[in-house]
Order: sequence, then structure tokens, then C-alpha cells
Amino acid sequence: MALYLHDWLLDQLEYDNSLTWSSAESALTRGLGTCQAYESAYAKLLSAAGIENTETRDTYDGHTWNAVKLDDERYQVDCTWDDTSDNYYGNLDQRHLYICLTDERMVIAHPGHDKIYSADGYAARSTSL
Repeated sequence: MALYLHDWLLDQLEYDNSLTWSSAESALTRGLGTCQAYESAYAKLLSAAGIENTETRDTYDGHTWNAVKLDDERYQVDCTWDDTSDNYYGNLDQRHLYICLTDERMVIAHPGHDKIYSADGYAARSTSL
């Protein structure tokens, strides 16, 4: 279900380069949003489906995405970075490059996350790939 909702959301949204629309409501009603809108909309969809999730906010790089709990494991999911206008390279669906990653893998794309997930009290630790 988490993958279905991820793909459905990407089909509905375009990134808002004007940085005007940043809520779940703008994402779901206007089809436009910043990373905050992608994260918030995905969180609402996951919660409605009964899937536990939390926001991961990288204050160092100014970006946000979701940590999703599936089968008692947490995974990092960045819908914003999965949503590109050129989603396919040959047979590779690039819309799934940032779904269900560990914290260590997410740091490759978002270096500031290293300071966040290694801090004491970080609740969304993602170790399973």
C-alpha cells in the first residue's frame, strides 16, 4: 500500500518551483507543492491507510521527507526526489530510487541527514533495506 500511495501521489503532483504551495491540501487539491507538500500529503495518505509514519526534516539541507514503518522496520521515503519529469531510463523506473532506504543510503542524497539520524533520541532509525 505504501508503494501504491507513493506512485499515486507522484502521478498527481508537480513540484512548485515558485515555492508558494507547501501544504498537503495544496498538493492534493492543486497538484502543486514543495517538498513539505509532498511529505505532508504522503503522511496523510499513509495515516489514512493505517501506516505509521513520521516526518524527517533535514534542517541542514532544507528538505523534508517521510520515515515509514512497515513490518516493524522504518524506511526513509523521499517522494519529492522520486518525482522527476524524466522518470524512466531504459527499463529502470527512476521513481523508486528514494523509497524504502536506510538512513545511511539517504545520507548519500541528503548529507545533512547524517547529523540528524546519528543524534541521540532520533526516533525513526532506518537500518533495514
